Amino acid sequence: MQGQWVSARFLIPSWFLDCYPYKEQAEYIQGVLQELGIDVAIDVLEGGLFNEEMEKGNYDIAMRN
Repeated sequence: MQGQWVSARFLIPSWFLDCYPYKEQAEYIQGVLQELGIDVAIDVLEGGLFNEEMEKGNYDIAMRN
């Protein structure tokens, strides 16, 4: 896959953004993966939608407690 970009969807739940540094951690991971040629889109989702997307498997990476 040399020279090719891969994309990934990174889900984080909005309900704990005040308690945990999920967004900052996701942005750090996004930067590391970008150096490896992986374009990561971070999606912050409300509880119900986050759970739906998780159940459907509509993500590549997810962070939850």
